[in-house]
Amino acid sequence: MAAELGELRAGGRVPEGDVGDVDGALLLDDGAGLVVLALSALSALSLASYNVHGGRDWVGPFGARGAEALIALLGSAAPLLSWGLLVLSLRLFRRTQSPVQLVRTLGSAVIVLAIATGLHLFFGERPALGGLPPGGLVGSTAAEALRAVIGTVGAYTVVLTVLMVSLVVRTRLSVVS
Repeated sequence: MAAELGELRAGGRVPEGDVGDVDGALLLDDGAGLVVLALSALSALSLASYNVHGGRDWVGPFGARGAEALIALLGSAAPLLSWGLLVLSLRLFRRTQSPVQLVRTLGSAVIVLAIATGLHLFFGERPALGGLPPGGLVGSTAAEALRAVIGTVGAYTVVLTVLMVSLVVRTRLSVVS
């Protein structure tokens, strides 16, 4: 326990103080991690069981409405939200670094938006998940705006470039190494 506390303090996640203060901080991280993990599971179950005609919604009416809103907004990219929440919960449980960093959060958001836009560019208006357009409102709006300004090939180029830059920023991958 003492080694773990020293490591947490060295990482800047736990302030100096008595052990009672540290236990509260650790419990807060665990509690937040469990809540975020539950939200991840509920959103994944809602999306997996969503049926536009009703019926088998595993998370009830609230889950059905939530899934409908996510699918309308992001289309087939909506499950990426569940994945992002799962990753955040694991970061909260690990406690070795700050779980939420602005650049990484923005990178994740841009990845989801680029994928939604790419799905609309590739599949167009053909119904996909839930009978709605594959890119949702966000993807169709961004894709059509790009097409109007720089054409279809230019839109593909911009979306692919934005996606790659976001992946580099978010994951710290390097193109060179």
